[in-house]
Amino acid sequence: MEFGCTCICRLQLRSSFARRVSTVSHLAAAFNTKPQRKLNLSLRRSDSGLFLIPELQDYSGFYILQQKTNDDVESLVKEATSSQRTRNMVAIFDQLSDSLCRVADMAQHKHFHPQCAKECLENGDILPMDGIDRRVAELFMFDFEQSGIHLEESKRQRFVELNESILMLGSYFQQGTQKATSVSKSQLPEGLRHVFGIDGDNVMVAGLFSDHFSDLVREVAYKVFLHPDSHQEQLLTALLSARHQLAHLVGFDTYAHRANRGTMMESPAWLIKLGSFTQRVLAWDPPYYSALGRQKKCIVAASDIAPYLSLGCVMSGLDNLFSSLWDVKLQTQEMVPGESWHFDVHKLAVVHKTEGILGYIYCDFFERPGKTNQDCHFTIQGGRLREDGQYQLPIVVLQLNLPYPQGNTPTLLTPGMMENLFHEFGHAMHSMLGRTKYQHITGTRCPTDFAEVPSVLMEFFASDPRVISSFAQHYKTGEPLNETVIKDMCAAKRLFQACDLQQQTFYSALDQVYHGPHPLSGPSTTAVLADVQARYSSVPFVPNTAWQLRFGHLVGYGARYYAYLISRAVAAKLWHSCFQNDPFDKTMGTRYREEMLQHGGGRHPRELVQGMLGHTPTVENLVDSLIYDLDINSQFLCGLYFSNISDVALRDMTRSIEADNMAASFALRGSEGVKIFRGPPNHDPVSVHVCDESKTCKAMAFSSDGRFFAWANIECVFIMDAEKLTVCHQLNQPKVTNLMLSPRGNTLVTLGPYFAPDRGGGEPNLLFWNVQTGAIVKSYTFKKSYNWEPKWSGDDEVCAVCINNELHFYEKNNFEILANKLHLQKVTGFCMAEGTAPYMVSVYVAGAKGQPSFVRVYQYPNFGGQTAAIANKSFYKADRVHMYWNKAGTGLVILTSTESSDSSYYGEQGLHYIGVGAGESCLVPLAKNGPVYSVMWSPLNTEFCVVYGYMPSKATLFNLKCEPIFDFGTGPRNHCFYNPHGNNILKSWPLLCLSGFGNLAGHVEFWDVKQHKQISQFKAADTTSFLWSPDGEHILTATTAPRLRVNNGYKLWHYTGSLLATEPVASGNELWEATWRPAAFSEKPVRYKPAEPGLAMPEAQKTEAYRPPQARGSDYKPLQLHQYEPASNPKQPQATIMGTDKAVSKNKKKREARKAKSSQEGEAKDQAIPDMTHHAPSDASNPTPTTGNPEVDKKIRNIRKKLQQIEKLKEQLAAGKQLEVNQMEKLKTEDALVKELEDLEIG
Repeated sequence: MEFGCTCICRLQLRSSFARRVSTVSHLAAAFNTKPQRKLNLSLRRSDSGLFLIPELQDYSGFYILQQKTNDDVESLVKEATSSQRTRNMVAIFDQLSDSLCRVADMAQHKHFHPQCAKECLENGDILPMDGIDRRVAELFMFDFEQSGIHLEESKRQRFVELNESILMLGSYFQQGTQKATSVSKSQLPEGLRHVFGIDGDNVMVAGLFSDHFSDLVREVAYKVFLHPDSHQEQLLTALLSARHQLAHLVGFDTYAHRANRGTMMESPAWLIKLGSFTQRVLAWDPPYYSALGRQKKCIVAASDIAPYLSLGCVMSGLDNLFSSLWDVKLQTQEMVPGESWHFDVHKLAVVHKTEGILGYIYCDFFERPGKTNQDCHFTIQGGRLREDGQYQLPIVVLQLNLPYPQGNTPTLLTPGMMENLFHEFGHAMHSMLGRTKYQHITGTRCPTDFAEVPSVLMEFFASDPRVISSFAQHYKTGEPLNETVIKDMCAAKRLFQACDLQQQTFYSALDQVYHGPHPLSGPSTTAVLADVQARYSSVPFVPNTAWQLRFGHLVGYGARYYAYLISRAVAAKLWHSCFQNDPFDKTMGTRYREEMLQHGGGRHPRELVQGMLGHTPTVENLVDSLIYDLDINSQFLCGLYFSNISDVALRDMTRSIEADNMAASFALRGSEGVKIFRGPPNHDPVSVHVCDESKTCKAMAFSSDGRFFAWANIECVFIMDAEKLTVCHQLNQPKVTNLMLSPRGNTLVTLGPYFAPDRGGGEPNLLFWNVQTGAIVKSYTFKKSYNWEPKWSGDDEVCAVCINNELHFYEKNNFEILANKLHLQKVTGFCMAEGTAPYMVSVYVAGAKGQPSFVRVYQYPNFGGQTAAIANKSFYKADRVHMYWNKAGTGLVILTSTESSDSSYYGEQGLHYIGVGAGESCLVPLAKNGPVYSVMWSPLNTEFCVVYGYMPSKATLFNLKCEPIFDFGTGPRNHCFYNPHGNNILKSWPLLCLSGFGNLAGHVEFWDVKQHKQISQFKAADTTSFLWSPDGEHILTATTAPRLRVNNGYKLWHYTGSLLATEPVASGNELWEATWRPAAFSEKPVRYKPAEPGLAMPEAQKTEAYRPPQARGSDYKPLQLHQYEPASNPKQPQATIMGTDKAVSKNKKKREARKAKSSQEGEAKDQAIPDMTHHAPSDASNPTPTTGNPEVDKKIRNIRKKLQQIEKLKEQLAAGKQLEVNQMEKLKTEDALVKELEDLEIG
């Protein structure tokens, strides 16, 4: 089966670009002019009425029109039932339908007397009938039978009840598909909540956010919005059951059989067969699986294209296309007052070169309040041959929601908007070009799976470079759109068609199964969904979701969703067979009108397709058409971009593009200024955005949502849009030393140096700036250079500032009104939980005059009265306090410190926990004495990690009961860092890094917290800054001044141990600060093998321990200063067996040793990483003593050690080495030592 040569199409492509609109047409000018309300100077009221219907001058006219229609209907009914009628029965019914459509579109009036049509169809009319008459009579009869008119009274009543039930259930189900899903704030990652709507303590997820740039946002939205809803499940089950019963009443096996009668498909089995064929798409379309690479190459920014796609230009292009194909022009017409429902509506007359006016199109294109947000076409008046021999012209409305013109700029379209406009005009021209005898079959009044063919075919025209080049020109200069850009734009539209096709097949199959035999094959509609998705989609079903409960098309389409799939197949065949070589071919256009468009629903759609294409549509033909279309698109894309690219290069490019789209970015501040780099996995130190090149940049910060970035040099402060990398404001505020942005980027806070009034100071130095306006909204005078930072809630709703021992609270970033105040004597510090409402605040007051220090917890804004505090904890040993809230605001860990104590010059520390729920508090039990180095909450909010104790320090996980749940053993550590992942809804766990920096050598360990397994370890020497990337996989370490002024620079790592980049600063320069830009990323499975090829790790210099002269050349082993403990689970106690039989104990230990060795070998093989756990040094040659007497065991170990030394001395002597005198004396003691060992082991 030949479809035409694509090579010819490509050869003709360049020459076809010459077909352009060179002048601005009247049509383009009309649609590019901003609509103006017309002033009616007439003193009398206009009587034109809506659509020139005199009765419709106001809302009351509908009642007048209804009464007039009732009178007309009664007259037509009398004519139909009269034995003296002179007109064909079908003509009477068509006029009856036409009258009713003007008011209610096929209301129940026409079903009162079906017997006339039945007798006419079965026995023939008393007047002659042609093929069209019989076709229309069949359609009328089918309408009657589908409505249950032919049933006996009891069944007809049941039909009415079922129909009303279906309407009610469908309405309720449709409403439920749009209802937002509510979820507690604490269940979502804090960084994502602002993306969705907030309702008190809940987050409202009102859609799938499928166009959001963040994978994590889309994942959360999918799982939350599609969470199963029992009420929706009940509605859908009842709706499907009622439809099935209704179909049975009127003689159909299933509702799908009833819905598909008279269509191209005819039978549901036809679609299932089609679905099985289209599964071949997965194997036949490999270029589509490198989607990101092609997206980077093909997609051009819509904002850059829009000026060339003004509404007027596109309308002029449609006019040019229709003129070429059908000799049809679109002409604007002035409307009389009262004819349209809004002043921005345009009226078009569709005028044929020889036939004159074919019909009218009312163009309601612009968005406005109260207008339904849906692009659609609907018929006001169908075309038909009237009784007087004149043709009743069709009238249609095209409704879109395009942006309103702004100022002197006309409405500019995106490529997607342009395609929608072409699509809707396909429907309109179907109505305009039809010349049917009866309005019941005019234009789009045909089977659903054929009605979409003309509109989908228009999408092919909208995706052809030759068509677009005929009208795309700049609305100001008239400059044509670049040919390369046009090709890119058309290529972008061809992306992902294989995925779309598979998705449409899956939706269609699901629709058919739901409306097929009942009861359904699964226990619920969700179970059926999972089964169908496994068969028809490569995208796996997500457990605990119920996508079908949001599928509103189940109500509107009802077993006809497949229509788009069939229409796509027929339209693809039409395009490739008839218009691909020349989209302006008038011969083909005329044939298309004569064979298909002008008949409307007057012929069976199979006959129409056969007349145009020469064959009846079958499953095989339609599948071949769809696959061929995908192959052509694939060839086009590959020829356009990948003709000289090898498979390896294509894979590398795809990987690079994916990294571009997914990489986080980070900022550096130093003596070279402020710069922003793209992070791994596609880091390039040369590709950098320079924000500031001055050497005096004192501070920088991102907002917590990553939207804004601010920095300050000695002269001024800058606020930048972090996404676009464009400066929003330059604030003339010199000498800023510190700054911060509120979590949502609404407010910027800057701190400058304080000068006393007697030194010319006294001016406010703590300033609050509105990020949107750049204006100062609040100012304070702050004397200290520490503890200056205000605290915000995670949603930016509440801000707290500590001023003169008082906490001042402001709401919604309104700093003109003090919303609340908390006064406690000598407030030393405070902390606010980073979560959302209820907002938790903890306050620390230092003890004085023998009174203890204390920490109190409040729920904002409840500060009044003695019992306002939720919890209180007092300390007698607390000179300093650090408070650590979890993000949910449910738990608080308090670290207290004293300057010095009786037992330590460095003071003492204590770790305490306060649970907000019950107000309980307790001491966190630490298993080792010494300082507490680091405390950090898990993102899960249910556990926290503590690093503590004298070196080698311990690291332990604690739950909310302060019970140790895992001990990481001991090691050279003084920091713990969780990556930003971990969420209860997503069932994910974070990773934990334990590290030793500062005066330690930079040892770093990464742990899988869920499995309690170590992933990797390495050394990051001279690290002064350690930062997890927002993607949860990469790490930025930096050596910064003034902590270290040598070897300044940064390194990028993967948590599996790969060193990805190392970038020292230029000689003579310093690095002062590094920070990641916050962003939301989807979580990936934990890896144990290195994820990316890394750089060569620097080899640590091997240093040997000092050996005294007498120990050199011997088996001397240096003394171990520390005994390292391995990781363990405190909840699994280790049993100790005392006094057991010697042989049993020995055998047991051998078995355990073999088991441990086997386990280690297996893990090493699977994970390909070395053993990362610290163990106490051991001597494999010394078997474990088994006498049971500790003193004897000790003597045995000492003797064996001496015998080993003697064996080495004997080897040295045999090699010719000169031994010392004391070594020769040791050789003589060998026999005595052997005898003593035998006696000890026997005894």
